[in-house]
Amino acid sequence: MATIILYMAYLLVPVLSFLFMFKLLDNNNKRTRYSVYYASLMSAFCLIVFLTGPQIS
Repeated sequence: MATIILYMAYLLVPVLSFLFMFKLLDNNNKRTRYSVYYASLMSAFCLIVFLTGPQIS
């Protein structure tokens, strides 16, 4: 049960970080490029952790 909650948290991190960066950089024109870059980086990291998690534990 704890691993399911942990994996759901890993899947929610890119979405929340995307929304946070989108709101944070709302004042300038660099918003879209940075938020998409950051969200793709976070989602790639979380996907790697999500895929390698069951094999490690």
